[in-house]
Amino acid sequence: CSIFAEGNVVKYDENRFLTGMKRAIDLNLTQYDPNNVPLITDEIRRTRLPDYTNAEGRKALALSITGGGGYRFSTSQTQSQVSVIAVSNCEDQPNNDVCFLYAVNGRVVLNEQALIDYFNNI
Repeated sequence: CSIFAEGNVVKYDENRFLTGMKRAIDLNLTQYDPNNVPLITDEIRRTRLPDYTNAEGRKALALSITGGGGYRFSTSQTQSQVSVIAVSNCEDQPNNDVCFLYAVNGRVVLNEQALIDYFNNI
């Protein structure tokens, strides 16, 4: 979390906020591990994440800062199609505005630039 404003004075500092995000979201991870997926609730980790984790074929997982997510897996679609649909599925969930791609197949693809782009789009 970050204080955006107090009264009529904006206190938001993007660099400080992104530094805090680095602690909450490990940008050094490269291998997907369901136990390290940030921002999701324990219920989502327990009930929905196994479907993505155990899926065969091409797959992608998208997340939202609000704690939601979406995924897609397919053996007939291209990786690009799967990734676009995962983000769309995430954004279609209640309370999710803009989502970012977190993992593709067995790799974590989230990086600092992706987070900067995310915050520039909300």
